[in-house]
Amino acid sequence: GSTMEPCVRLALASVQAEYRSLPLTWGLLHGDPAPEGFRLDPETGRVGLIDWAAATRGPLLYDVASTVMYLGGDTAARSFLGVYAAAGPLPTDEMGAHLSAMRRYRGAVQAAYFVGRLARHDLTGARAGNLCTSGGAGGRRVSQYLVPASRPPDHPRSRRFPGDERT
Repeated sequence: GSTMEPCVRLALASVQAEYRSLPLTWGLLHGDPAPEGFRLDPETGRVGLIDWAAATRGPLLYDVASTVMYLGGDTAARSFLGVYAAAGPLPTDEMGAHLSAMRRYRGAVQAAYFVGRLARHDLTGARAGNLCTSGGAGGRRVSQYLVPASRPPDHPRSRRFPGDERT
């Protein structure tokens, strides 16, 4: 039997069902597009992404949702989303229609990562408590990853996309 807490199991099942129903464009994914992996060429203004070790095929919107998560939510990712909508490979209507659902799915992947760490007794950075209510996974509630929330742009954990004009 599973040692996963019921709140996590139910949330993951709900998010997986929603994800499976989405009509998404598939292609090559980076898999872990954290802001520190982006590089800006100041001479050309072009941005590239390094560290493709986790690359795989999947829905392109997954990398967009991952980047939004790493940047700290919609508000902090506004510059990234604008550039991606204008120059990225996805139809704008796909981003508008399905980004929220993909963010929930990406949050579920993050939650499963923390649940796996705890199952292996990897408590690095964790506080005692219930996964669903008190921040047992790295100081955060696992459920936090299943319902994405935006952070204000000046929040200390909000990350910036290279070339973002905010100061």
